[in-house]
Amino acid sequence: MLRARLYLDGSKVVWALVQCAECREVHKYAEDEVILGLLACRGCGHTMDVREAIRDAVAEWADAYPGNAEVPQALLRRMHANDGTASDSPARS
Repeated sequence: MLRARLYLDGSKVVWALVQCAECREVHKYAEDEVILGLLACRGCGHTMDVREAIRDAVAEWADAYPGNAEVPQALLRRMHANDGTASDSPARS
């Protein structure tokens, strides 16, 4: 299972830490890379579909920081606009 964590740096840029399902290495990806939905692992080159992992990470962020949920929600909206999906609510499994 692919896992991702979001964090906000000091200049209000959203980053995703994504663990590759193949090599298990964790790499940092900028918001503009994440919204594309498909990322290449920087370690092994494996192509990763990060959409579900990012939706889960947004839901985790919203639970942990309910007063600051707009930042990851904006990321989710940009990702949905890029892939053509309509919903902007985080998926929970």
